[in-house]
Amino acid sequence: MLVGAVALGHFLVGLPGLVLTATLPDPADLPVVLLGGTAMAGAQFLMVQSLRMAPAALVAPAQYLKLVWGLLFGLVIFGDSRACTCSSARLSSLLPCSICSTDHA
Repeated sequence: MLVGAVALGHFLVGLPGLVLTATLPDPADLPVVLLGGTAMAGAQFLMVQSLRMAPAALVAPAQYLKLVWGLLFGLVIFGDSRACTCSSARLSSLLPCSICSTDHA
């Protein structure tokens, strides 16, 4: 029931953006899109299952590790190396630029 409510909420929140700005992917990209969606749905399901089976204190570090992996993939695979200009962040070199500043120049 909760999964359905969350899915419906995501759908309703994203619907205006979908209607106003959506473009269909090329048919050649459809297998990649389906594979990516399936992998993400499976990963989310496994993360929820891990929270059901183990104490949250044991699972939470793995969830936060996803942020580190995302940062590393962004740097290595996608070449996202924008410097963060936020002076208030102690680890400003590790934070995405969008968190610190609206100036992406």
